[in-house]
Amino acid sequence: MSNTDRINYSISKKNEEDTPVRAEFSTGRTTEVVTSPNEYEAQVKAFRIETTNQLLTEFDGTSKHSIAIALIGGVSGNFIPRNFQANEIRHPKQYLSYINGEIDNAMAGVRAFNPAFQGGINDENPFVAFDGSEHKYTIFIPKYTGTYNLLITFSPEVNRNLNLSTLYQSQANRSPNQKAFLLDQPKDLLTTVGSLEYYRYYSQGIPQGLSDIDSIIIQTSQIPVAPTFVGNSKDIKTIVLKVYKPDILELFNEEIIVNYKRDNYFSLNSKYPIRDMDIQFIIRRKDGSAQLMEIFPANSFSCELEFKKIDTF
Repeated sequence: MSNTDRINYSISKKNEEDTPVRAEFSTGRTTEVVTSPNEYEAQVKAFRIETTNQLLTEFDGTSKHSIAIALIGGVSGNFIPRNFQANEIRHPKQYLSYINGEIDNAMAGVRAFNPAFQGGINDENPFVAFDGSEHKYTIFIPKYTGTYNLLITFSPEVNRNLNLSTLYQSQANRSPNQKAFLLDQPKDLLTTVGSLEYYRYYSQGIPQGLSDIDSIIIQTSQIPVAPTFVGNSKDIKTIVLKVYKPDILELFNEEIIVNYKRDNYFSLNSKYPIRDMDIQFIIRRKDGSAQLMEIFPANSFSCELEFKKIDTF
């Protein structure tokens, strides 16, 4: 095995515990994986991770993640604000229970100030849905009776997450100033849900802002890969084997499977046989921070390393 031109080393780990564990692997072998490392170069050939492990965004319980709703045409047009409770979001559909719950709470406040706003369609609340085929959020607003209309505003962070802007139910009761400064959907689409009619507002695009994951990093401390120095730094305890930037649609799927079509080898700088192996998966956030990836109970990850003899094609 250690004398072949190409040596593939497969790593797979499943979390058998009841709590999350780090996405890392380490082993010490009595037999050699590579006898003469300085004659080889190495790369991460493929990897797989389950995306339920990935924290997309996080509510901190403050107005950073909030909505506010006001009724136009009622007794009171006061905004009813609601903050989302502190929670972690690991899938776009998780967002729905929290935002729809706070919409219900805000609408209860709206009706408390407007007792005549009730009965039939007026008892129905707006709600947000996620279209898995289009990968977009949609908000449905009931077609209320008479001159009743809603104004729904999202905090900047929620707007970034959902890619939805401040919304009116329709063009009615809007001043010229409001028309000038509020971003509208191209049109209001009327649809039927059950026996009731709703206006449907689509996201303005795939919600790229839902995740603050910049990249997935695979690193090692035992495989003797020759490092690429950055600046004057030479104190390197861990070495990056792979940096992968997932797009938002990959994060929305249940798993990310990456099989590399283009080689990306690193030289090995040791003459001693390689027996010990380790890798760690790291999440790098868009703000530059990094954290060890975790895998949840019953979830797993896998990685395939390839050692190729230099000048072998």
